[in-house]
Amino acid sequence: MNKQIFVSFLSIFSILFCRAQQAGDPDISFGSSGKAYADLGFADFTVIDQEILSDGSILLAGSKVSINLTQSDYEGYITKLDANGNIDTQFNGGNRVSNTDILGFSCMRVQPDGKIIVGGNTQWYGIALARYNEDGTLDETFGIGGQLLYGSSVYGNVTDIKVYADGRILVVSQVSYNNINNFRLSKLNPDGSPDTTFNNTGSRIVDYFDYEYAYRLEILPDGKFVVGGEYFDSSTHSHICFYKFNEDGTSDFDFGINGCAFFFNAPLNGEDFYAMDIQPDNKIIFSAKRVNYSSASKLITGRINTDGSIDTGYGTNGITSFNTNYGLGNTMGVFGFTGTIKCLDNGEILLSTDIYNSTTQNSNVILLKYTSAGQLATAFNGMGYLNFSFLNFRDFAPDFDIYDNKIFLAGHARGGNAGEKIAVAKFNMNGAIDDTFAANGKLFITFPEASGDFAAASTVLPDGKIITCGGIHGDNDFYGALVKYNSDGSIDTTFGNSGNVKLLDRGIIKNIAVQPDGKIVTWNASDFGIYNAKLSRFNADGTPDSSFASSGSYAFNTRYMTASDIKLQADNKIVICGRIDSVVNNYVLDCHFLARFNSDGTPDTSFGTAGRVVMCVDFDHKSEFNQLIIQPDGKMLVLGHVDGFNDSPYTRSEIMRFNTDGTIDNTFNAEISNTSNSYIQKMRLLNDGRILLLGTVFGNGEDQVRATLSCFHADGSLDTSFGEDGYAQYLSFSRGYDFQISLDHKIYVFGSFDNDQSDESAYFSIMRFTPEGMPDITFSTNGAVLLDLPWHYSYYQNALTLTADGKAMLTGAVYNPVNNSYDFMLAKYILESNLYVEDMSDGKTLFYPNPAVDVVNFTKDVAKTELFTIDGKRVYCPFSDNKADVSQLVKGIYLMNFETSDGVHHSAKLIRK
Repeated sequence: MNKQIFVSFLSIFSILFCRAQQAGDPDISFGSSGKAYADLGFADFTVIDQEILSDGSILLAGSKVSINLTQSDYEGYITKLDANGNIDTQFNGGNRVSNTDILGFSCMRVQPDGKIIVGGNTQWYGIALARYNEDGTLDETFGIGGQLLYGSSVYGNVTDIKVYADGRILVVSQVSYNNINNFRLSKLNPDGSPDTTFNNTGSRIVDYFDYEYAYRLEILPDGKFVVGGEYFDSSTHSHICFYKFNEDGTSDFDFGINGCAFFFNAPLNGEDFYAMDIQPDNKIIFSAKRVNYSSASKLITGRINTDGSIDTGYGTNGITSFNTNYGLGNTMGVFGFTGTIKCLDNGEILLSTDIYNSTTQNSNVILLKYTSAGQLATAFNGMGYLNFSFLNFRDFAPDFDIYDNKIFLAGHARGGNAGEKIAVAKFNMNGAIDDTFAANGKLFITFPEASGDFAAASTVLPDGKIITCGGIHGDNDFYGALVKYNSDGSIDTTFGNSGNVKLLDRGIIKNIAVQPDGKIVTWNASDFGIYNAKLSRFNADGTPDSSFASSGSYAFNTRYMTASDIKLQADNKIVICGRIDSVVNNYVLDCHFLARFNSDGTPDTSFGTAGRVVMCVDFDHKSEFNQLIIQPDGKMLVLGHVDGFNDSPYTRSEIMRFNTDGTIDNTFNAEISNTSNSYIQKMRLLNDGRILLLGTVFGNGEDQVRATLSCFHADGSLDTSFGEDGYAQYLSFSRGYDFQISLDHKIYVFGSFDNDQSDESAYFSIMRFTPEGMPDITFSTNGAVLLDLPWHYSYYQNALTLTADGKAMLTGAVYNPVNNSYDFMLAKYILESNLYVEDMSDGKTLFYPNPAVDVVNFTKDVAKTELFTIDGKRVYCPFSDNKADVSQLVKGIYLMNFETSDGVHHSAKLIRK
């Protein structure tokens, strides 16, 4: 009997462990150990070049791009398809070739012996080449280990490659040094060594002009070669030019003027060169975009005689012109930046490019066919041109090839937010799609690899569910996204598409407004400048609210905007703020932007001018509104910033107050506007009308920073009764991210201490202040508690929310080592101590006992440990046999960092009692 009781006691003790749950501890009832995640974004795969082999198989080369918060990761890739569009399993084991040394392949050629040579640039922006065997492995007989990676003494990028019949390689690359842009010609032996018969050194810098760009290269039958590109005149307008060289690299002076032929065909705005090809008679056919900033751009082709003169027998005086509104119904379309042109065996000319439609905000592919005389070949699709889409959203096709009397169009497409897909389409020569190829003539290849997600803010709904807004990677930018969580941290799959809504519009959603009826209002925009800023409303289930504006969204017809904040008035009118471009005295300025909309999504014309307030500084200063608060009296407090204050590198923060009609409230004069070495992140309004500001003050250098919390009266004057002379005392964070005010008027600040011992982490903390601006020692000894956020937690625009049950909800992004990207993360923490029962059998407790007196036992196999005080100082703590000796520590709160034997890093608070 005694033995049974003893065994039962041991079983219960091994499962349950009671202790007081302290402020700053994770709320383990939420998500997994207090954290909830969402992985939404996918990497982009863009196609730049295509080669069709003699057996009909297809090689595709380009770039993989993934974004991780503030930086982009690039790599070059090659994938091979058989003639039917299936992945060739004999090529690199059925996998794509991936090259992280080269930041995307910009061109690809297949040598006569079947080897594949690609070009691009390195992470140091040096010229880069690589060669692969037919099976996809690196050809180690080329360069060093199959690659030639040049240094960064000059910026460079390979733009085209051609291979002679004897295996020698001709390369043209763009180079930049001392603010001069020219191009380099290089000729290599088959093993990658310089061919010294070419300009004695194997290379030559071509500098006819200060600013010239070379994009295409063609070798003539006699060994001479032609380079096509553009140069900039003194008015910074670009013009098409061609260069002809002898085989030894010297200029062919029989061509143009000293070997260069250039044209002033569009003196107003210029032209962007696309591509060229050589006819059987050695004449040059080319395509380009003619730029006109005041109307639609034009797609032109032209033909150059062998001496460099324009062939006036082609088109109209040597040029053809195709407008975006010619049968496309779009007077303000914009042709893309790349294209391809080829001379067909019957003398006809086929070319392609993409076109952006500013009305639909979609990009399509344009295929055109001309007769040898420069007239549209109307037998092609009945009109001479074809407007084609892969996925009816954003499609690009930089290259096409002709094989077996068929057209193979290669590019990439985006049909949603699942990353850009590799796309191939097959056409008959009359322009009809060949539906015997793949699925209805279109083939899509997706590599489901993760990219960065960015969570910006969270809103806790009355039922305890949470909506998080942010952005997911796409098109080398971020698209807006919403995720809905249940109160326990699980995904609410009834919302949107399995718990999320992914917008088809660029720009992070930095904040949302939730109406009393549960509808969600969002506002997002991108710096990429493609007329895509939108104010949208969604039903509570995540579907678009078609009763709002036009089919659920109001579109701003403005090229550059930034969306910062959104709030609802008591009457459900919507107020937004951010940045907008405005033309003032023929200058385009970045200006403060504030606007109000009626509840149905139409502009409120009683506010400002036509519903907007736009305030510009001058040409040298960018300005933006970042946050707004609607006061109980309806007036609006707006926090903004101006770059380059007083010609200094600092950004000036400023606060303005507007009356309900959008006019400035002149009774308000915030003293913060006079500070040039501080940056205000957030502001909050107290019940008595005072204003709290959380900011950062810079010392003698950008790395000498500290967080500040200050208080101002309702009229904008500093409240010197708060803390000491208006500033909270003992706020020791180096960075403050967000803060909130509880119902009992206590102030919670979320920030971090930089870790001087390691460059990969910062220590995150919540600090509580009394309403008077003093640290609340009832919260902890010095008012601060450390959090167990991962070392790779992003401190880029994190947000703090207080939940109805008195806990802290943090919103941000966390690095996921499994998919090598950042994901949405919510973390929930206890703010008031209580007693709870912890289940030790699932490994949630990292060490015990805690609080501890002498020895701490780890629950996992630990390889190494580090211990720090709350102010970031490292302290000695003996460690052996999976135990840490804390007996010599003084009483207090510490941060224990340790790495388990599986390489996983952990951080947790340790209390020495």
